[in-house]
Amino acid sequence: MMGGINNFGGLWSFFSFLLALSAWLVGAKIFLLPTKRIKNLNLCFYYCSDNEGDFPTRLNLIVRNLSGSNVLISSPYVHLRDRTIASELADGHSASGLYEIKFRGDTPLYSEGITLVKVGQDTESFLPLRTDLAYDDLIKVFSSHRYGDYFVCDVTILKEKIRVRRCRIPLRNIQNRDCQTAGAGDASQPA
Repeated sequence: MMGGINNFGGLWSFFSFLLALSAWLVGAKIFLLPTKRIKNLNLCFYYCSDNEGDFPTRLNLIVRNLSGSNVLISSPYVHLRDRTIASELADGHSASGLYEIKFRGDTPLYSEGITLVKVGQDTESFLPLRTDLAYDDLIKVFSSHRYGDYFVCDVTILKEKIRVRRCRIPLRNIQNRDCQTAGAGDASQPA
């Protein structure tokens, strides 16, 4: 009578095994299979302040394609933990800290959510920042968060076999550049 009715030990051991196995698999993926970067697809972020135009201070993004294949950048956005650094003119869902990044199309307007970057070419965009935000303040905000400030996009590599990768790039090592010499483009339209 003791062994037959309340034999939950075998079931409990089975669930414990499944939990341990799933934790091991997740850990193995995180530590043994790190996310590979797309070789020679370079993304550069820099702070720019020129006190001209509609967006005098901004976080610029340059995507350079030296990968040997054309790439399609889609669904780009920036996630900011400190939402107070973005300008009130930045498009996106400010309550969650997600701000859209738009690229130029055939017109000088930043209105395209998808852009094709051919081999050897680059494209630019920006996120408008508060006008009173200095470079040192921006670096303090980004360095105060170990995780949370990042750029996300889908990259479609156009080869014989099309591959799509989701990129999540932390906003670190932001440079301070002169807007006129950096080729910041026309910042007359919002990101």
